[in-house]
Amino acid sequence: MSSYSQYATGYILCTTRTPNSCIHYKDKKCLINKGFYSGEGCDSSSVHLCDYYKPKPINTETKIIKTNNNNNNKTVNTHNNTKPTNTSNNTQFIIKNGVLTKYKEKVGVTDVFIPENVHTIGNRAFDYCKNITSINIPNSVTRIEYAAFWNCSGLKSINIPDSVTYIGNIAFYGCSGLTSITIPKSIKIIRNLTFSGCSGLTSITIPKSITSIGDLAFSYCYRLKSITIPNSVTSIRNNAFYGCSELKTASVPAHLRGKIKGVFPERTKIHYRR
Repeated sequence: MSSYSQYATGYILCTTRTPNSCIHYKDKKCLINKGFYSGEGCDSSSVHLCDYYKPKPINTETKIIKTNNNNNNKTVNTHNNTKPTNTSNNTQFIIKNGVLTKYKEKVGVTDVFIPENVHTIGNRAFDYCKNITSINIPNSVTRIEYAAFWNCSGLKSINIPDSVTYIGNIAFYGCSGLTSITIPKSIKIIRNLTFSGCSGLTSITIPKSITSIGDLAFSYCYRLKSITIPNSVTSIRNNAFYGCSELKTASVPAHLRGKIKGVFPERTKIHYRR
């Protein structure tokens, strides 16, 4: 693994293998030394890393400058590109051909902004990232794969855009910090264990696009008190709401009468509607 930092007159590349050995260079060119290099046109088969770090603009502030001409004040508008320290940066994402395969959690980073070049959030990409409190998913994402956010227990809010057409099994398993979830209208199936163990959920919005709810999909959502199943749903698998001990009422379409045995806790009052 390598890390980069801006230097006063150029750039520095340091490696964890030789933490006290750094390369200082000023120009974008191939520089080979001690088994690693930076730039383009190098032989990747014989060296450790090939990359080039482009410096970010220097942070500045808006200032008022006095000129000598008629003592007029001149306002100079500059830009502050400082990003809050609690937000993610692109170096924390491992992306391969549009698939986010892994997010590298960093202490103090709580708000994650997934890059717009991502179309798929891969298997276990965020598993056990317990420090994250919010995740912003761009409209470029179409798939959230198996266990993508497994046990992100600190997660409190997440937006799932309508561009997402697939959410895999146990995608949000154990996200106990979530209090509400809105499933996008582009989703047709809520798969097995998708929101199981989301014990903080008090509100779930199931869109009219949903046709099927899988096994244990909302199991152990302890704080959920009511649920409305839309008319579009034609099947609910066994124990979909198992362990939802506070679920008092469920509004269910009449065509599911006799087809949902074992879906809800015994204490839940089921209201069939036409």
